[in-house]
Amino acid sequence: MKRILIFIVAVMLVSCSVKSEKKIDTNNVTFTTTADSRLYFKNVRQIYYDREDQQNTKLEIFRFGKRNKSATVPVINVALVNNWRYDEAYVIIEPNAYLDTASQIEVFWQEKAKPDAKGTYVFAFGSKENHFRFATQLYESILAKHTLQLQDSTGKLLNLFQTETDRENFRKAMVDYYRLVNKYY
Repeated sequence: MKRILIFIVAVMLVSCSVKSEKKIDTNNVTFTTTADSRLYFKNVRQIYYDREDQQNTKLEIFRFGKRNKSATVPVINVALVNNWRYDEAYVIIEPNAYLDTASQIEVFWQEKAKPDAKGTYVFAFGSKENHFRFATQLYESILAKHTLQLQDSTGKLLNLFQTETDRENFRKAMVDYYRLVNKYY
């Protein structure tokens, strides 16, 4: 009887766990939120964010509280934007002052185990779809444990996420966003 109970509890725990390796569909981009996803974010996750209310646009902007705010190294953070009037949420790429003058951002990724597996993500500021796709590419590279680098103005390659904490903070913000738009269960 004890073994059956342990087995049932183990099955329940495995089935209820959040899968951090989930791929996000970047072809079917939707920004729609639901009442329950907004309620979950407001009641459970909002405490981890700095909130800004833009009075002129009626948007709520949330920035992860423990994000890297340094201006001396390249940093890419995301802001989660709640457009409550249209039941939508957006993820916005926010480069720090180090990258502020760039018209586009190029991130070079490389797989640690396979040096030949590498590529480039190019982000041109613009539509909310561009922001979503680029943020999702970075998120999936973080999950794959890729090395992510940016080239500075002198041509030197610098690591994008300097610490594991930076990577984890970006990942957490993206998981919160995916939950908000019902792409992550």
